[in-house]
Amino acid sequence: MNVFQYNELQESTKLTPLMIATVLNQPQLVDELLSLGVDVNEINSHEETAIHLAFQEGNADILEELILMGGDLKAVSFTGNVVYQNLQSVLALPGEELMPAQVKMRDLALKYAPTPLTDDELALIQLKKEENLKRQVEGMSPSEMASHPKQTDIAKFFIFTDKEKLLKSVKEYIGYEKFNQRKELQSLLGKYPISLMPTPFMNPNEESLISSKVLKRINTVLPPHRYL
Repeated sequence: MNVFQYNELQESTKLTPLMIATVLNQPQLVDELLSLGVDVNEINSHEETAIHLAFQEGNADILEELILMGGDLKAVSFTGNVVYQNLQSVLALPGEELMPAQVKMRDLALKYAPTPLTDDELALIQLKKEENLKRQVEGMSPSEMASHPKQTDIAKFFIFTDKEKLLKSVKEYIGYEKFNQRKELQSLLGKYPISLMPTPFMNPNEESLISSKVLKRINTVLPPHRYL
């Protein structure tokens, strides 16, 4: 059961719950999704990650959280957009000309993009851009898509979507994933001797204390049959 298949356009554009929460500037939902272990570097049909969308929308607080959770600032979108280079561009602007949103981005640039990209990094980005020039997405080349951003399927999705209904769908997705992870947690914990469990510190209602990813790792390294 996929409780988040909002509509065919969302499915075709590969917009994840994290991307949607990012564009709609919902930091609490972003935080909950990240705590569930979603892939911060998953790409949509434009080869953008949530990092690209956070910068594009000027959502600096969300952008920083994505960075801290391992978001790749140097990922190259289909249109050749690289957030690291965008942050570098903000650094080059005179301070007195910055809008409030740009001031926040400048602070992030100083923290996470303080130095120019290396020659090797620039070469890899250029190679990716050249590869993209040979392709089309939604019938558009990278330059055509960059010139007409409001005509893309992703733009149409956000323009014509019922935002309240969409947010409800994201919240339902989070609830469904929490339920699944809680079941997985209980199943994995049930396989191990009680002496291995940090029972004085574990509240069974707080699934965030141990993530399912950690438990899966424990299950691989120390499978239950070793104790039988």
